[in-house]
Amino acid sequence: MSSFTNLRLAHSFALLAVPLVACGTDTPDDEPLTCARGTLEPDLGFLSPMAGPAVDPATGAIAPPPAGGYVVSTTYLALRPEPAAQQRFGELNGPIGQALATAPGLLAIQFGSSQSCGTARTFTIWRDEDAMYAYVTGPAHSAAIAAVTEVSRGGSVATHWITTSTAQMTWEAAAAQLTAFDGRIY
Repeated sequence: MSSFTNLRLAHSFALLAVPLVACGTDTPDDEPLTCARGTLEPDLGFLSPMAGPAVDPATGAIAPPPAGGYVVSTTYLALRPEPAAQQRFGELNGPIGQALATAPGLLAIQFGSSQSCGTARTFTIWRDEDAMYAYVTGPAHSAAIAAVTEVSRGGSVATHWITTSTAQMTWEAAAAQLTAFDGRIY
């Protein structure tokens, strides 16, 4: 079984099991919990290691991009806590995972979620914008976009950038990009 197949299975089933609570609860030391697109959640957990053809499986390091760079994409989903919304989110994940497992040009991928903030995040690296847009405009992702108001409580975003720097291919860089994001919020 390929690492992408394993990743798809982990993503499809693990996200279904993530119970979501409202953002804003207190942390164990009574400091307010920050749940925002540009702040990585303190309990952000990853459903699997970073995987893909550009990832060294032994170290998790991403191969340096070519001169033209890689396209890095990230999403931040502020998920609705209602059972019907969570079920719908799970229903959308199966086709998304299958599409990603076979997406030409996908070089690296990782999924994360936070129980305390009720959020899900994606981080992908693509060979180029054509490969990314071929996936984004495909049936599975288009169905998810059409259903975003069913699963998002508001504040969800997606963005991408081109980089030739491995320093810009991290979750921290993704959070910074989301902070600077000024496009459509779902």
